[in-house]
Amino acid sequence: EAMPAVGSVVQVMHSLGRLGLRIKERLKHKEWLYRLRDLEPRELLELLPEVMAGDLEEAVSTQMPKVLETSGSRIALFLDAYERLAEAQMDDTLHRKLLSLTPHLLRVVLTRDPLPWDQKFPKEWHDGMIRHFPSLEVLSGEDTKALLQEKGVDDPALQDHLYRLTGGYPFHLGLCADICEEIAEAGDRRAQIEDFEGTPQAKDLTEELVNRLLRQLKDDERDLMALACYPRWISEEVLEELSSVPESVSRIYGKFMRLSMFSPHPEIAEATVLRKEVRDRLLSRQRNKRWFRQRHTKLHEYHTERWEETRSFHHLREALYHGSYVDPEHVMGVFEESFWEALDRCRFAEAEGLLEAVPPDTLDEKARRRLDYARARLLTGQPVSQQSLMASNAIYEKLIADETDESALGQYLFSCGGSKCVQADYAEALEYGNRALTIRLGLHGEEHSDVADSYRNIGIAYDHQGKYEKALEHYEKALAIRSKVLGEEHPDVADSYNDMCIISSHLGRYDEALEYGRGSLAIRTEIFGEDALASAMSLGNIGTVHYCMYEYAKARSCFEQSLAVMVRIYGEEHPRVAALHNNIGNAYYKQGEYEEGLTHARKALSIDLNVYGPEHPVVASIYNGIGAAHCGLGEYGPALENYEKSLAINLSVYGEEHPGVANTYHNIGIIHKEQGEYGKALEHIQKSLDIRLKVYGEEHPLLASSYLAIAVTLYALNQAEEAFEKLRQSADRYCRSGLWKVAVEEIDKLALWLEEHGKQSEAQQVCAEARRMREEHDLQAPAESVDEEE
Repeated sequence: EAMPAVGSVVQVMHSLGRLGLRIKERLKHKEWLYRLRDLEPRELLELLPEVMAGDLEEAVSTQMPKVLETSGSRIALFLDAYERLAEAQMDDTLHRKLLSLTPHLLRVVLTRDPLPWDQKFPKEWHDGMIRHFPSLEVLSGEDTKALLQEKGVDDPALQDHLYRLTGGYPFHLGLCADICEEIAEAGDRRAQIEDFEGTPQAKDLTEELVNRLLRQLKDDERDLMALACYPRWISEEVLEELSSVPESVSRIYGKFMRLSMFSPHPEIAEATVLRKEVRDRLLSRQRNKRWFRQRHTKLHEYHTERWEETRSFHHLREALYHGSYVDPEHVMGVFEESFWEALDRCRFAEAEGLLEAVPPDTLDEKARRRLDYARARLLTGQPVSQQSLMASNAIYEKLIADETDESALGQYLFSCGGSKCVQADYAEALEYGNRALTIRLGLHGEEHSDVADSYRNIGIAYDHQGKYEKALEHYEKALAIRSKVLGEEHPDVADSYNDMCIISSHLGRYDEALEYGRGSLAIRTEIFGEDALASAMSLGNIGTVHYCMYEYAKARSCFEQSLAVMVRIYGEEHPRVAALHNNIGNAYYKQGEYEEGLTHARKALSIDLNVYGPEHPVVASIYNGIGAAHCGLGEYGPALENYEKSLAINLSVYGEEHPGVANTYHNIGIIHKEQGEYGKALEHIQKSLDIRLKVYGEEHPLLASSYLAIAVTLYALNQAEEAFEKLRQSADRYCRSGLWKVAVEEIDKLALWLEEHGKQSEAQQVCAEARRMREEHDLQAPAESVDEEE
């Protein structure tokens, strides 16, 4: 009572569309308001939670002052129709974003089926914050009368009877209203209570009401209704194709459109959908009829022809659906050809539509497994949540348990290994990968593309574990096989060059990494074009090499070009998009633009938490970057908090000896150094160095940053002689990697730091070392040649 409704999505968007100067002035800081008309639908959707949360907060301060005096400025938020998300396997990102932006929230009430929110919200939300109520599926007596009155049923006694009969269920009320309308249209009388006698005793009220409605129709109308249940959607053209009296279709179709059991198709302008409960009942009567197969054949041929003429995707889906009842083996061939092409091109909605078009009950066991495999690959290729990845794993494991064909089993093991790797379950990824490799070697021998694929998958798992030499060994095997079997200009060879780019970068071989990256990009651009996903991935990896070489402007340019392509293909909520946001954020940090970097890092974190959950190493990497930004801003408390989150995740996944763990120890050491805690700093940086030596050996460029950090800390502890030795070691590692300019820049920074801390003699010694290096390596010439080449 006294609490107003703040607004619906439609109202909010309508208000946005009519923005006046006053609102623009009031919301000057929201720059997107000025380009509202230019925004893509996906961008509007992203903004909607912010808009609605702002609307709610405004209501708290302006519309409800008296209520707030007694309620403590809190809002209870009701979310209706929530089960639609579960049915469509959609995520609830927008809902959660809305809630996170609404600080005055008291609790959330879900009025339909809930999703497992306890996995997605902080612990403080779990104590009474979320309430679940039963489904609101029926109308009150008052609302029932209003609905019937609107549909022309105005007899109060009949309204009461129909309310008692249906219990207020809207669909049944609609059928009752249709029956009343047909009775009135057929003669000179109006519907009476007697027309519904016997229905309260019906075992199935839907069946009974549909039968009564059909009895009110004319013979040709009933005949056409029987035909209308075959397609998943109908149009006048479709019904004319089925009907033996096509000239009567237009009139009858117009009548159907007035019945409550029909509704407009959400995607196809000229099409209509028959409600599922009715369609299922009508179709069940047709299954044993001799013309059942004949009608599906006719519809299959019709939609196949229309697909070939128009290339309209909805005709392809219907051709697959009807063909499944005619020739399921042929349909599976058409399905797989179209599905894998859609998946390769990242047209995920199209692939999902094809999956939904093939009824599993028309297929034999072998074909159902092929369909299940396609579903698992789709869930892995476009992961929207942890649940989707878990669902794909469940499908793979069942396929593996049931499969007896060696070739198919090898494919399932291979794909399951890839999925396990995405989820950072590297031990199982290697187990499945090696099982697949054994089968494929037995089937094909060494020189086969499937064997190369398996070597590559195993290499990826080792790469993520930080076992770079083993990864390199498997990548090289894959590349050798692919080059020999497929030729040098094949896309799979470009994939292997891409892998070699990544592993060479990890091993500190940056010139080699750039060569592989550019080779991959050249092949992919030639085959797919500059704006293709594959080309964008190569460009992103070249950006990573530039980042490792301290060339942050070049790195960021590569990342941003790659991001534009990824967003166009995947949308904003994909892990690959998150990875590029994280990389761009890191490049901004290195250039001293910490706030801009944090913006990108938070986008990445939001996506990856949803897809991978809070215990994944990808999330750890983002926490590490956020910590670096806070450190750059002098906010050491938040920096340390994020570093410790990163460290805990990486230790739980990898154990002590991993590059990610080493990086975080190093960064924690830097925080302690900045806070003047030099003993703790030295302890953590030394831990990092010990791990890096075990993982990389003595020659890796990353050792340079470890030695430099130790040198700075030792200078702070007045151990100048040992510090200078570590500085020499740092410069030596930089120079061996060709990073002469970086070496001198870092030494110059150290000299400045020493001067600022009153260590003049040490500063002079370090400056002398910088001068010596400049003269020895003639630094200007290499720097200019790199620029010209780029």
